[in-house]
Amino acid sequence: MERPEPTPNSAAASAPPGEIGMRPQTPIAAALHDRLCHEFAPTRLEIINDSEQHAHHVAMKQAHAGKTHPKGRETHFRVVMESEKLRGLSRLACHQLVYKILQPEIALGIHALSLELRAPHDPA
Repeated sequence: MERPEPTPNSAAASAPPGEIGMRPQTPIAAALHDRLCHEFAPTRLEIINDSEQHAHHVAMKQAHAGKTHPKGRETHFRVVMESEKLRGLSRLACHQLVYKILQPEIALGIHALSLELRAPHDPA
């Protein structure tokens, strides 16, 4: 079965378990991808830009107009990642670790970051 091409609104194509999605083409999504790959060597990584789903919010309308957000439309992301480096960590510890590592990207104006994290073969 062929995998669909990513849409302009998605930061990466969906990746089946055991695969890394293609590198996103937008600046913040690409930075998230690069840092997570470097720090975690994931066996699965998906970065989805959900910003367009929040474009109707007042703050996001201002961001889209370039008034409050330097990178424009990259404000809401969902990350799905599997990595051995997460094995044995609690859900809270996994989230804290990822947020700490992604602090430079978050500081660029990420408004929301949803994380689905686990070690390979751990239950969902």
